Parts: sequence; structure tokens; C-alpha cells
Amino acid sequence: MKKLLRYSLASFLILVFAIANLLGIFPFPFSFSGKSIPKALACYQYAPTGGLLQTGTEVTVSATNTGSWRGTLASDDVYWSTTNLTSGTDRLDKRIYIDGVVLNGANKLVITYEGYVSATGLTYLVQIYDNSSSTWRTLNDCGTTLSSISDATYTYEIYDGYWTVTTPLANFITTDSNKRVQLRIYSTAAIIYARYHYLDRMQLETAVDTYYTAGGMTNTFGGTVGNDYTYTYKSDDKRMSVTNKSSGSPMDYYLSFKNVQYYSDANAILVNYEGYVGNAALTYNIKIYNFNTPGWETLNSTTLSNTGETAYQFAKSNITMSRYVSGGEIRIEFVTTTNNTRIHYIDQLYVVVGSVNTDTGLSEVSFGSVAGGTTSTNTQSLDTTAASPVTWQQATATTATAPYAYDWGGTYGTNYSAACNLSFPVTVPTSAAVTGVRYAARFRSANTTTSATVELGIKDYSGQFTGVTIAGGWTDVGTTNTSSTYTYTDGILQTNPEDSIDTTNNRANLRLRTSASATTGSLTRDWDSAFVSIRWIGSLSPTGSLTLSGQSVTWTNVNPENPPNNTGKGLTCTVSCNTSWSVTVTTSSGDPQGQLWSAANSMAYGGTFKYTSTGAAGPTYQGSATSFTTSGTNVANYSTPVTFWPITVSYTLGTITWTTLKGSYTSNHTYTLLAL
Repeated sequence: MKKLLRYSLASFLILVFAIANLLGIFPFPFSFSGKSIPKALACYQYAPTGGLLQTGTEVTVSATNTGSWRGTLASDDVYWSTTNLTSGTDRLDKRIYIDGVVLNGANKLVITYEGYVSATGLTYLVQIYDNSSSTWRTLNDCGTTLSSISDATYTYEIYDGYWTVTTPLANFITTDSNKRVQLRIYSTAAIIYARYHYLDRMQLETAVDTYYTAGGMTNTFGGTVGNDYTYTYKSDDKRMSVTNKSSGSPMDYYLSFKNVQYYSDANAILVNYEGYVGNAALTYNIKIYNFNTPGWETLNSTTLSNTGETAYQFAKSNITMSRYVSGGEIRIEFVTTTNNTRIHYIDQLYVVVGSVNTDTGLSEVSFGSVAGGTTSTNTQSLDTTAASPVTWQQATATTATAPYAYDWGGTYGTNYSAACNLSFPVTVPTSAAVTGVRYAARFRSANTTTSATVELGIKDYSGQFTGVTIAGGWTDVGTTNTSSTYTYTDGILQTNPEDSIDTTNNRANLRLRTSASATTGSLTRDWDSAFVSIRWIGSLSPTGSLTLSGQSVTWTNVNPENPPNNTGKGLTCTVSCNTSWSVTVTTSSGDPQGQLWSAANSMAYGGTFKYTSTGAAGPTYQGSATSFTTSGTNVANYSTPVTFWPITVSYTLGTITWTTLKGSYTSNHTYTLLAL
């Protein structure tokens, strides 16, 4: 009886504390991964807040039509339904407003659209409004109109350079209190019948992403370019082409990937290329630029001449990232040594900055055994042109001494399986929240024909097992393999991604396991490459000596001097930021003029100073320079400082030091930090 009472009391107390924890009354003083992982709040994902049918006809409200933007909040088969006009130039102009958007250091806007039309004749574009140029910019891949008659989802990841012109992300957010992004469905299709357009969902995400498509192309040899680099964004058979020359300098050009950001212990760059040549006579190599050497370094071990479209993957691993990223730029080159008039085509090209395993002590084989004396660091390299890649091998077995759950497939003790896992250095930036975990791997089930299936998984440190299929503490991701041919798989996990980062030890972990097996004999399995990275969003509050909007820090101008003996005099202010910001410089009394001086080596990353008038008299400049633009890691050092009336200095990321030099006054200056 006493034992029963003790058990009942213990159960009651556990129930009370569990309920109290859910209500937030007595939260348990621990987290599942050793310390609290920042969770991204509603400061990076945005749903519509308004809308307007500028041109077109509304459809009567029904069970599947809300008759307004209110039907576009989720993928639920309840729509905002409209029809087009049957005359005029603009046949359909349906606008979505998304308010309250804050960049928080983002280098990318991710727009998701879901919808369809009742007839293919109603072709249309998805567009975003550029407030800076008063232009609607088309999001559709290569400008191709949409006309699907079944519900389809499209994702557009835009950044500065997405349209071959400079388009800072701030251009798409209004500067008023609305902080609005405007999107629209737009059609000029000359059809004589009214057709339906069904808008199911619009969604916007701001992100600091380590996945990059091209932001520029440099044609160093002067060959003919057909289509521009925007045709390399997706694997869609829409290609950029470059024609070689029969004499003179042979094909040599590179694509630039810009606005590159990375976390502190990133140590690898993944390159994914899909393309071909029109004739095998045009042989070529793929290279990455080392800004430190400086020089180009070849990625492929076998010279390419493929005439059929083929996808190849490479990794520049275990590197010092600053040698390959300069001023926020990565360069990938395509080059030949032969002269002819053959054509090179690129369907898709992207790079991802992330991490590979560098410590064999952070790996284990939990089912089966190591084969061939190989180690986990063999997964650092990736070159799919190599005939015999160096791999981490495991021999399968029927039992294990200390396996994890679901390490094996088939019947335990009968069918052969193997499982291994390895960790990667991943340190989440200060005050940032993880919004996605990227992964890439290449492997095969065995070096002979087999009936065993291997599957990749990302470790979940929460133990909560919610959202997606989790096998023994790992979330299954990617494509499986059941053959002696290698499988390459990559993607992004965005369901509870913060649970997949151990922020105590700054790690992520991948496992490769046998998920199904009917084999009754031992096999040797190969894991060729493994790679992990993260997507995140920055904090609302920049780090450094200044504070957020509405607050200010004041310095007193001491011993001001007049030109020309003004170098190094006056006030100095240094700001180190991990998010987008601007600084407004004003004077509290006296002569409201001063000078801004930018010193060489004062900026940690690339960017541009922008000067915007906030004073009645407007800005005045000495010399022709109206902005400072970086070259590499250095800010251009103008011999004549810029004179300002109250100005705004905007920057994306890094450390800037500036000094006010000229002063015929002794008044104070106030510096106020504003979030963009």
C-alpha cells in the first residue's frame, strides 16, 4: 500500500510539473541540447496583410473563394479567385501586400507562390515592386510566363544582382511605417474569354543563406554569349551559352557569386554544375579563384568534354574561407586550351558555403565495422569526375554491440546492415536563429549489386520527434541508394531546424544507415562525401558601440582643425554589425557641416556607403565622389573627404570606422543607429 501511495504521489507531482511547464509557470531549467537554441520568431517569415485587384474581375465568394487576399495565407485549396478582362493592355493585375518586413541582415528574399489558371491561354507573370526604380521586376525563371492549369508551387530566391542590375534588398521594402513588400500576378494575355486565376498562397522569407546562384559574369576572352547568367539559376533546360573562338584567346570566363556570408567555422565550398558542350572537341576545366595566392585552382580531376547534359559536383574542402571569398565574392571559371567555334552550355550552377568533418574523433561506426582502414575525413573531398573516389567504407553485419535505434534494416540477426555517423563544425552566429539546415552527400549501398537500401539522416538533438520522420534520433532526408552506382543528394531541412544544431558543442551530425535489407552476406559500403551548412536570420539588435533606433550615443568634438591638416583629427566612431543598419549623423548646434573620412582596411566585408540627404539644404560634396565603394576588403580611400549635411550611412555587414575631420564648431555630434 505504501509503495502504491508513493508511486501515485510521484505520478501526481510529475503531472503537475508537466502542466505547469506547458503553462510557463515553472519551466524546466534545461534544454535538450545542453543550452537554449534560439528559435526564429515571426521576424523572418511573412504572410500577406492586404491586397488589391487593380485590374480584373472579382468572383463571387464561395466555399473555395474568399474573394480577397485573405485566401492566400496558406496552402489549403481555398483561393482568391478572379477573372481577367477581355480587352485592354492590362488584363489582370492582382496585388498582394506584405507589411512589417525587416531584413535583419538578410542577403536573400525567398518568395513562395502557389496558384493556377483555368485555361492555358491566361499566361501571367509573378512580379515584385522595386521602390527605388519604380519598376515591377519579374520573378519568373528567365521571364517565362506561367500557365499551369493545376495547382503548382513556385519558389523565387532573389538577391542583389538577381536581374543583372544592382538591386539591394532594401529596394523592395517601403521606407514608410508600413515596411511593405508588394507582389502581383500580372497578365497582358490577349484572350477574348474571361478565365479564372486562382491564388492559393503567397509567402515571404528573409534569410542569410549560404546557397548562392550567380550574380555576375566576366567574359575575359571576348567570345559570344547567348543568354545571360540568369539562365543558370535552375535545372530547367534554359541555358546560358558561350561560343569559343577559332583563333586568339580560347574560352575563358567566370561567374561571380556575390553577397556571400558564412559562419565562423565554415571550411568548405560546394560547387554544383550542370552543363555540356556542343562538340567533344571543346574540352574544358572548372576552377575556383584563390584571392590569396592569387590564382585559379582546378576542381575537376578529369578534363571534361561531355556532349550530353551532365551534373557534376565538387568541393573545395578544409580551407581558410577568406582565401576564396573576398569582398563577399566567390568566382567559378570555365576555361579551355583549344581554339574552335564550339559552344559551352550551362543549365545550372550554384555554390554552397559550409562544413565538412575534420575530426575522426567525432565519427563512429555503430553497426558493422570500418573497412579498408578508411576514416571519416575521406568524406571531405568531392569530385564526381574522379573514376575512383577516396571514401569512408563500412562492412555490413547482422548484429552490433551498441547500435542506435534503426541502425539496421531487415531482420536483426539475419540481414546485413551498417550504420555510421559523423559531426561537422557549425557555430551559429551570435544572436542569430537557425531557419534551415542544408546537407549534401554522395554514397552507394555497396561496391557490388545489392538488395540493401541506405539512407541519410540529420541528427535531431531535441528528442521531441515532431514534424517529420525520425529514425532513432535522426531525421531521414534526401534520396536513398540501392545500387553500386553512387547517389548524390542535397537539400534543406526547415522543419524545426534549430533542433539539428548542438549549440553547446557547435556541431551538426549526419548518419548513413541501412534502412532496408534482404541481404544474407556481408557487403562493403562507400560514403564518398558529406557536407552540412545552415540558413539563419540575424538579430534585430546589431552588435557594437551603437544601439537600436530611437536611442543615440554622443561624442564631443575635441580639438577640431581646418583642412588641410585635418587627417586623424576630430571624432572617431567604430561600429561592428551582424545585421543591416544605418547611421544618421546630425549636429546639435553650430555649423551643421562636417566631413566624413573613410580609411583603408576599415571594412571587414564588402559593401557600399550610401549618402542620403536629411537636411533642408541637401548634401554637398567635395570632388566628384558621392559614395565609397569597396574593392576587395578595403574601402576606397578618397584623397578629398566627403562633406556632409546630415547624412545616412547604410551598410549590410562588417566593421566600419569613420572620423569627422573638419569643424569650425565645437558642438556635439549625435549618431543614431536605425534598423533597416
